[in-house]
Amino acid sequence: MKKKRKLVGRMLLSFLLTLAMVVGLIPGMSLTAYAGTTISETNIDLYSSASGTVSSDMTCTRFSLYSSSTLTINRGVTVTLNNPYFALYDNCKIELHGTLAGGSAVGRTMWGGESYINVYLSDGAKYTVTGLSCMQGDNYLVYYGYDAATDGNGTVSVKNSSTDVTSASTGYKTTTYTFTATPSDGYKFKNWTKGAGGEVLGTDASINVTCEQNGQYQVYANFERDKTAQTITAEDVTATYGDTDKSVSASTNGNGEISYAVKSGSEDYIDVASDGKLTINKVPAEGKAYVTVTAAETTTGGTGGNGYAAATKDVTVNISKATVTITAKDQNIYLGGTVPTLSGADFYTVTGLVGTDTLTTAPTLAYQKDGSAATPDSATAGTYDIVPSGASASDNYTITYANGTLTISEKQPATVTKAPEAKSLTYNGSAQSLVTAGEAEGGEMQYALGTKDDATEPYTTFIPTATDAGTYYVWYKASGNSDYEE
Repeated sequence: MKKKRKLVGRMLLSFLLTLAMVVGLIPGMSLTAYAGTTISETNIDLYSSASGTVSSDMTCTRFSLYSSSTLTINRGVTVTLNNPYFALYDNCKIELHGTLAGGSAVGRTMWGGESYINVYLSDGAKYTVTGLSCMQGDNYLVYYGYDAATDGNGTVSVKNSSTDVTSASTGYKTTTYTFTATPSDGYKFKNWTKGAGGEVLGTDASINVTCEQNGQYQVYANFERDKTAQTITAEDVTATYGDTDKSVSASTNGNGEISYAVKSGSEDYIDVASDGKLTINKVPAEGKAYVTVTAAETTTGGTGGNGYAAATKDVTVNISKATVTITAKDQNIYLGGTVPTLSGADFYTVTGLVGTDTLTTAPTLAYQKDGSAATPDSATAGTYDIVPSGASASDNYTITYANGTLTISEKQPATVTKAPEAKSLTYNGSAQSLVTAGEAEGGEMQYALGTKDDATEPYTTFIPTATDAGTYYVWYKASGNSDYEE
């Protein structure tokens, strides 16, 4: 039966093509015809890889495509199906930029091979729905429906499936079809609905729908335009443990409110305030912690005033260890003095610890001479290095050391800076001081009575006195202290 229909169609095709070439297209028609195409005022028939284009409104009572044929219905064009015989057979395709509507479900079939109806919404292909399957046979077709005001722009492919369908003599099976929606750039899937404005079937991009015998089923794939993406600009931060003046600063090219949060896994190392100010708590082993910057979703701005989508950006906080410096204190002794033992905190200083942090291990100090361990000789003037080592602190620190110096010096003599002066005295029967007091540097003044050649009495710090008239000789000296000789 099918072979006979094809033969008759092809004979009619040949005749009508010849007629069309002689008299032109039938008035009122705007179908661009190609080889293998039969047209009339109310029929569209394409055979054997033929293609055609409808560029103005028309009404059809027969609408059939066979054997890899393609029909394009231009944007703004309505093709009304007036109770037609409607068939897509064996890898055919309708490129529907306009509207294909009207009529009953009787006689609408899609069968054999892989046939499609690609439905393009009002102003361009913005997304695609694939795998929308149609029941084989004479009773119904699964339609794709849409509301341009809700759905915006896009493409849907209606694909034929010949599975799970019995012959007409035994009736039609109830069949479950899978509908899959895939938005492209600028749109996102919103939901599926059953019938025009009917039941919401779900918000997944893919659903299964059971089509019943002898019925017509409409499924609407609804989409909405994506919010405009925001771009967050934020520089990475370099900080040292103990810094208190570091912040993350971010901005967005949208109008979303900026917020800051410590990224999961970095909580032990940093805190971040609502204004982006950082607190450095600890140095990570790899030296990096992270702050997540978020620009909130908005309902205003962006393309078409649809708002901005939320955006996030991770900012790296590169954290270096703080430096602790341990410095040995310089030591000084004179010949014959006692060499310091270098034991205890009095012999070094520590700088660079943060807050209440302390060393976990105190340093040891040792004498070196020319880079080798040495024991200072207090009987010989010279210098020795005092070298600290062996200290430790937490993992937040790097420790450096600075040497001190032991200096063994010869004693310098004490100096008389003001000599005493002899007095001219008159006998009065009382003891009188013989000289004025002198002054010394590096020691103390001492005095003794004697002859003009030498002191004959012991030196004391008291100025000598006399009662009787006569001539007296007073000797004096600067007696050195522990750092000076006499």
